[in-house]
Amino acid sequence: SGTLELSEIQELLQRMALDLGALPSEDALGEEKLRALQRLQRLEQRFTGPGVTEAEARNALRLFERELSKANWTEEKFAKLKRQLAGTEEWSA
Repeated sequence: SGTLELSEIQELLQRMALDLGALPSEDALGEEKLRALQRLQRLEQRFTGPGVTEAEARNALRLFERELSKANWTEEKFAKLKRQLAGTEEWSA
């Protein structure tokens, strides 16, 4: 009769927390910031990923640093946003 699986309970609690404002939704990050974060993640993969040549890695790193500067973020801020988006760190101001 009405038993819930753990995953269903977690999904329900997360949905309730989002509805109540206890957790920010992805759009709370802002569309522009989310696009910048995704671009930085792609660039990061290009200089840390397997099979990347030294020249490609240097170029990707240069672009990564330029994008960080345009977003007015530090590497620490970028890492924190990645963790928050992944759900491994709580959202904070």
